[in-house]
Amino acid sequence: MFITLYIHACIREQRGCIEDPLTLQQREKIMEAGKWLFVGWFLHYAPFWAMSRVLYFHHYFPALLYSSMLTGVTLNYIIESLQILLPNKVGNTIYHIIMGTVISITIYSFYLFSPLAYGMEGPAASDPESSMHSLRWMDSWEF
Repeated sequence: MFITLYIHACIREQRGCIEDPLTLQQREKIMEAGKWLFVGWFLHYAPFWAMSRVLYFHHYFPALLYSSMLTGVTLNYIIESLQILLPNKVGNTIYHIIMGTVISITIYSFYLFSPLAYGMEGPAASDPESSMHSLRWMDSWEF
């Protein structure tokens, strides 16, 4: 999502589009923060992506931190842009709906996948009787 926003901003800047000063200031803020977070993510993800051996959670944790921060910055930019574009009352309503949805999805996904991080009990996920069997979205996943 950040790459799309970055390309959009670069094209608008190159074409010389006239922007509202508040929008321009907000865009510069996300582009500066987002570039560094993207570079950090790439530098931590690329070495493990190129490996041909089995990789575990701890290989991806540094890249996950950068990805999470980049997601937060990008989501904040999108929500603030909507608040600027929409009338005040509608913008606040949309803000609260989006934030409530994101927080709910985050809590639910933590609840759903926490056994993978904290340790599973019972049969392996490949067994149809396992409570983790429904979490295997791809047959190649082994947990």
